[in-house]
Amino acid sequence: MRANRPGRGRSAAARAEAAAWIARLHGPNRTREVEEGLRHWLTADPAHAAAFEQLTDIWEKAAHLRRALHGPAIASRPRRGWALAARTVLAMILLAFAPSSILPHRGADLVATGIGELRNVTLADGTQVHLDADTRLLVHLGKHSRRVVLVQGQAYFKVTHRADWPFIVTAAGHAIRDIGTEFDVRYDDDLLAVALVHGSVTVSGAQAFNLAPGERLTFDGARLAKIDWPPMAQVTAWETGEVSLANTSLADAAAQLNRSSQERIVIVDPAVAAIRVSGIVQAGDSASFAQAVARTYGLRVVHSARDVIVLAPGR
Repeated sequence: MRANRPGRGRSAAARAEAAAWIARLHGPNRTREVEEGLRHWLTADPAHAAAFEQLTDIWEKAAHLRRALHGPAIASRPRRGWALAARTVLAMILLAFAPSSILPHRGADLVATGIGELRNVTLADGTQVHLDADTRLLVHLGKHSRRVVLVQGQAYFKVTHRADWPFIVTAAGHAIRDIGTEFDVRYDDDLLAVALVHGSVTVSGAQAFNLAPGERLTFDGARLAKIDWPPMAQVTAWETGEVSLANTSLADAAAQLNRSSQERIVIVDPAVAAIRVSGIVQAGDSASFAQAVARTYGLRVVHSARDVIVLAPGR
């Protein structure tokens, strides 16, 4: 029995790595470099090829989940919908195969909201979770730990503290461990932000951070982690149906507004995406926001398709 343990650990690690490769291959950022990296990884160890074949089979069998995620609510955003499907299937693969000491295992529950829908959920342990629109969580209350995977969106956690039963939220490769607390987590595309309202949390990944109340830790793509001290009322404004913007890029503002409205704001031009905006916007009022920004910055509003608003450079 003991002699088999290293092999089992090696297989679990190979499956976790294979799941990450599958997500990259089927995500929006697939490149030749990704494909070349996969080839090197596959040839480095026979266990890698076996794990990749096993999880690819699971991916293909999960086609029904991808179709469900491409329902009418997100039909107008196929690129992001596909990335979300990849992210969700990856989370489920990890839930099924990763060791329980790393991630929750099979038996997790999916908790989700649609476009423009806010939802309050009380978990079986008494923890209260407030979900923003277009948010998906996988929740598993196990014997030794309580674990949540934030697949997409934003959620506020008011955790029922149990020193003998840790509460851990995983998103974008980082684990947020509660030490009796209230905190907000947002995960959109390449941006992950953790804001601590009360108590304390540790955030671990490539580095480890201990947050104090009032601090927000942000990971934005390949950039270094950043800690700032925004007003918590601004961070949690979404709970009252508002989107609070403070020197926010127009691309980020659009991403936040798109969770709450069937009218999606699309920005293609990098210069337009980089414009900084501030103010409070009513969630779901994307059309008025787009018009106001266009007037202020001399942009054009183009309705390229049903429920799609394109902000483009002015003529």
